[in-house]
Amino acid sequence: MNFTEYTIPTPGSGPHDAVPDSKGHIWYTGQFSNKVGVLDPSSAQFQEFIVPTSNSGPHGLTIAPGDIPWFTGVSSGKIGKLTPSTGVITEYTVPTPQCSPHTLRFDSSGRLWFTEETGNKVGYFDPSKQSFEEFTIPTPNSTPYGFDIDRQGQVWFAELSGSKIGLANQASGVTAEFSIPTAGGGSRRVAIDQSGKVWFTEYFASKIGVFDPERKTFQEWETPTKDAGAYALVIDGNGLIWFSEYKANNVAYFNPTTGTIRELPLHTSHSNIRFMSLHPDGRIIYAASGSNIIGLISNGEPAQTSQTRLQEKEENQIFSIPEIVLLISTVGVLAALLFLRKRRNQSN
Repeated sequence: MNFTEYTIPTPGSGPHDAVPDSKGHIWYTGQFSNKVGVLDPSSAQFQEFIVPTSNSGPHGLTIAPGDIPWFTGVSSGKIGKLTPSTGVITEYTVPTPQCSPHTLRFDSSGRLWFTEETGNKVGYFDPSKQSFEEFTIPTPNSTPYGFDIDRQGQVWFAELSGSKIGLANQASGVTAEFSIPTAGGGSRRVAIDQSGKVWFTEYFASKIGVFDPERKTFQEWETPTKDAGAYALVIDGNGLIWFSEYKANNVAYFNPTTGTIRELPLHTSHSNIRFMSLHPDGRIIYAASGSNIIGLISNGEPAQTSQTRLQEKEENQIFSIPEIVLLISTVGVLAALLFLRKRRNQSN
């Protein structure tokens, strides 16, 4: 497992989301610097753009066709569009005041969906009409957070405070909510796999889970490290479920075939990974808001659990414990024989 990390030029920027464009450049939001930036991993060069609204809290980020980044201002209540060729940022105010727009993502029809963390709504913005549509979530104060969109254009979203998985669509708004098995588990991020299953992290319970929309059933798995704070989530090209352990300063992945979780400690302390995505070359991207870093993980080698690390340590020893005992015993016998031979020679 190979880590590559890049420190953002603005100190204390606190990158929240980091998403690649089609060229492999990584766009990110600086929630504390009030900037949107881009990293070219091939040259390690950065470029940053100041958001017009001061203290806007750039938060969620997604890339539209044509490599146009869009982002949310969680503090300003706005959605922004950055035109890379000119550096111009255009902002659109969400109708609900102080709604804290959070995660955002385009559907196949070009509608830009978003969650409202304090507005308790999901909604979408139509760029062609420059119009908004919002839908109230039935559960009060549910804290809608991360989401993903399935092949039918349905929006599956996590309710952090409600500990539910919600479902919405353009025609009917919020159509269903499903309580996760662990009460108060804190469903936070969502990713949909190739079969349509809805994966999610549970921050408070420190679990990952999956919901099968056809069977309406859940499964959950606890992280090996207790109270690790399962947070960011992404599925790689091999179907492995990657997530961050925010409190434990780990990244980890779950193998659905074997049902096992493997953890890997991060190189930089207090990384605080809030978001992960997949680079076009297959590497895992992460935004470390605590250490002010954009990172990449090459997942060619499996991560090691504490058990495999111990096994490797034992395999690297020159002798095993039983071998050492046998060696000491053999040396003792040889020493005794030499002593007796010397005594015999002296007596002769």
